[in-house]
Amino acid sequence: MRILRVRAVQTAAVILLTLGFLYIAFRGTEFGKLREALSRGNYFVASLVIPLILTAIGVRAWRWRYLLAPLKPRTSFPNLFASTMMGYALSNFVPRVGELVRPYTLGNLEGISKSGALGTIVVERVIDMLTLLLLLGGVFAAGEARLTAVFPWLLQAASILFAATLSIVLFLFFLFWKKNPTLALYRRLFGFLPSRLLEKTESVLDTFVEGFRVIREPRLYTMIAVFSILLWCVYLLMMYVPFYAFGLTEAHNLDLSAAAVLLVVSSVSVIIPTPGGTGSFHSLISAVLIGMYGVDRETALSYATVTHAMGYLGVSAVGLVYFLKYNMRLSEALKEPPPPKGSSAQPQHFNRSREL
Repeated sequence: MRILRVRAVQTAAVILLTLGFLYIAFRGTEFGKLREALSRGNYFVASLVIPLILTAIGVRAWRWRYLLAPLKPRTSFPNLFASTMMGYALSNFVPRVGELVRPYTLGNLEGISKSGALGTIVVERVIDMLTLLLLLGGVFAAGEARLTAVFPWLLQAASILFAATLSIVLFLFFLFWKKNPTLALYRRLFGFLPSRLLEKTESVLDTFVEGFRVIREPRLYTMIAVFSILLWCVYLLMMYVPFYAFGLTEAHNLDLSAAAVLLVVSSVSVIIPTPGGTGSFHSLISAVLIGMYGVDRETALSYATVTHAMGYLGVSAVGLVYFLKYNMRLSEALKEPPPPKGSSAQPQHFNRSREL
């Protein structure tokens, strides 16, 4: 009963947060002008966001292969792509759940320890955060200080994000190299938590530390870096190509540097726990286009709405195909306990009679 109440509160909070950002994005909008702006869009060009985002997910899946190499040297790319696709599709409806579903599905398909695979997701997120901070620093260095005029809180938020990311990196490093002392320190620092929660989180940390084994493999660093750069280049194109769908290159001279600014802002928007960035993406992206580049509100919202919709619908549709193929039940993915310490997961097959 208590779990149901907690989930109800979480669901209500996500709904309110999403609606709040949508209200901020669309308040003061003349919807007649918005319909007119939408009608002028080139939807063939806008639809190119779909293959681009699928390419980005493919690149992310291939990079994941290198993160998983210490656990299993030759992981099947189709299984990696399917697991990543399903994870991202579910995150379009329930924020952050994809990080749990990806290791669960891959564990079933590849016989990899689910807790170890979860550890690689943590490493992946750290890499993404470090890349985002580098991009943000590059945007400021390139003279895009106008961004702080639109978002006065951004520099402070970036400082907090940097401190948090650095703390996580140091914690993961010491957890991997000095596990027992680090867990002892964790118990002292978070001893105020309920004992059951403390034991559960400590158990999770203890079991998924094997996912950090890539730290010991410098030979993999180069390929991980290459795929990380390629991933963010595809993301950059996802922001740039829709400029042509709404005439922003001709009317406002928006180029790759503007796309880089929007990429940084869109990355911040998906950190906010709304389903697939709904609301937060619309609000932040349109604010930048209006405040930094002088785009009228209706065109800015058209760009944000259509770009988001193409990515959202494309990921959801392809993810649904994989859900139907494997007929995976979400409740099992969320409740799957980590394997006992020292155990290895065995390959399983999804039961095709299960309900989604």
